[in-house]
Amino acid sequence: MLKKNLAVAVSVVAICASTSALAFDLKLPTKPAEQSAAPSGGDAVGMQEGVVRKYVEGSKQLNTAQTELLYAFGLKDQAAALEAQAKALGSGATLDKDGIEKQKKLSDDANKAIQEKLDSGTQLTAEGKQHYVKSLSPYAAAVTITTKMPAELSAFSNAAQSQIQNSSVLEKAKVVSKLSAGTYLVKELPGYSANLLSCLGKLVSYANKNQIPVPKDATAALGN
Repeated sequence: MLKKNLAVAVSVVAICASTSALAFDLKLPTKPAEQSAAPSGGDAVGMQEGVVRKYVEGSKQLNTAQTELLYAFGLKDQAAALEAQAKALGSGATLDKDGIEKQKKLSDDANKAIQEKLDSGTQLTAEGKQHYVKSLSPYAAAVTITTKMPAELSAFSNAAQSQIQNSSVLEKAKVVSKLSAGTYLVKELPGYSANLLSCLGKLVSYANKNQIPVPKDATAALGN
């Protein structure tokens, strides 16, 4: 059902021209008239704000973890890029669709580099192990947050589909634009979350093989 609902929302996005919001600025409706098309089952714009905030919460944890891991493996340039992203998220900013895409790209690139190091069996220095240990709890927190989001995303997807379908022809493009951050997460988060969970499993396995302490929350997150 989630895929079917997403397909409807995404197809409308492809047909209708959307207006991009400024990066890190999720624009919410300010005029009552703009919410007139909200379905009785829920306000899709308000629900979108909730799922994006939850995603940002997970992203903060992930950026912290990946920064530590990149430093652990000596990948300082990528670590610096993630630190800049973490600073932006820490300022209380909320990501719009463009911001989420940029954040996800940085995270995906970092995960790829980290997994390459794990798969190659790269050995860590004593300092590297200290960074590694610091990464495990926030990485686990990110996994826990993202793996618990599907129910919220499903509810949002239903509300978004209804709101789009009940919009007038003139309002439809505006509504699609307002809901673009949430519909993007509906499409991308399942695979993103699965990749994080897979990487956490590799992180714990690497730690066990190299006598690196693993906090309980890291192993617990693998059971989500």
